Amino acid sequence: AALLRGAGLPLTRLQSRATINQPGGLDAPCCSAASATPHRECRYRLHGGSWARSPNWRNFYCDVDMPARGAVLMATCVRRPTMRCFSSTDANWSNRPFLADRRWFLHAPLEPSIKALNASLGELSQVVPDDNGAFEVHMLNVNWGRAAVPLCLSADGVFEHYGYSQPQRAMLRSLSDADLATRSYLDLLAAARRDPAAKEPPVAPGSNRGLRGANAATLARLAHVRARDKTRRDETRRRSGR
Repeated sequence: AALLRGAGLPLTRLQSRATINQPGGLDAPCCSAASATPHRECRYRLHGGSWARSPNWRNFYCDVDMPARGAVLMATCVRRPTMRCFSSTDANWSNRPFLADRRWFLHAPLEPSIKALNASLGELSQVVPDDNGAFEVHMLNVNWGRAAVPLCLSADGVFEHYGYSQPQRAMLRSLSDADLATRSYLDLLAAARRDPAAKEPPVAPGSNRGLRGANAATLARLAHVRARDKTRRDETRRRSGR
């Protein structure tokens, strides 16, 4: 990932394909007939905006049949370990482990020619700083795929992802001090995974939990963040005598 950064690729995802039980997502053995959702998750969508094309990147973990899929905008840029490169046209934003160029993340506008994307990821993240799920939805709403941000993934990455359902998360949030004092957190996580509660249904495109049409509010919030940061920089310069 660091070598790719040196080659000018600003962001690499480090979640490996050894992923289990991700709701609506990647299931071992990776986009095959044995996958839990082979028809929905393993179909490559050539048309549409971020909502339609965002699941495409999950297919890029696969070793089979990707070159035969026609106009797939993906390349295997390193073979050992397997690194695949594509763009945000075929991906949602995800806060799962990644390595990014700090200056790019904090300061480089995604796409200056598009008003909603004329901001860095660091600035955009301040729109909904306390809700990662809402930020992922926001990035779909502003159709960040239009910026065609270069991305890579490490199919053999070091991180696995387990998608906890809302009932499982509620169970973890309800733990008492006594629970935490008498059992290891790994045991508690394992207990949550055994929770029989059904997973919630996947969120349909467009059903974005009240954020649809929020671009005006987003831009206003972004303007506020920029004004606040400028005030802080000016105050720092004033104190330092510059």
